[in-house]
Amino acid sequence: MKATKLVSLVALAALALAGCTSSSADIDRSAYGLDANTPEIPAGVTYNPADNEPVATPAINGVTLEGEQVQTADFLNDKVTIIHFFGSWCTECLEAEEDFNVLREQYGDALDFVYINGDTKFDETGTQVADQEKAEQYIAYSGLKGVVIIDGSLKTWSNYAVFEPPATGIITADGKLTRLWLDGTSLENLQEKLAPLITQP
Repeated sequence: MKATKLVSLVALAALALAGCTSSSADIDRSAYGLDANTPEIPAGVTYNPADNEPVATPAINGVTLEGEQVQTADFLNDKVTIIHFFGSWCTECLEAEEDFNVLREQYGDALDFVYINGDTKFDETGTQVADQEKAEQYIAYSGLKGVVIIDGSLKTWSNYAVFEPPATGIITADGKLTRLWLDGTSLENLQEKLAPLITQP
């Protein structure tokens, strides 16, 4: 675990240095925009009810990196979805992305990803606003793939009781929140909870 932390700290330091030259031009915008999750359900895939009592998904509001205002219904595609809260300063978020890549290999388009960014700064009036530059630098470095929502007001973070990243949840195909780990979670936990929800051919 300590070795993993050390690797992540080195990676984060590299990200900070890369920030001097990274820009939105470095990002494959097709990988994180509203079209990053395909609406088509793969042939033979079925979705199953949660084995607990899921709750109504708290509201997700924010803007895309292009500045388009979005809400929950804009990016849930009747598929099981991983929702992940991240910030550019979060070393464990980089580790989580490695786990998500394993899940992408395992489930392909049967599983969607939605990322909620919480990078903020204070503008000239002292108002807290989104720090989109830091978010874009992180995206360019980490290579994450999925819908990215910029939550400059941290309202969505508040809706999910998230105060520090990483936090990871699972939304069922019918739009209910079935799991939420406020301190992040392991690949093994995610695989265990996803397995009953998604049946593949």
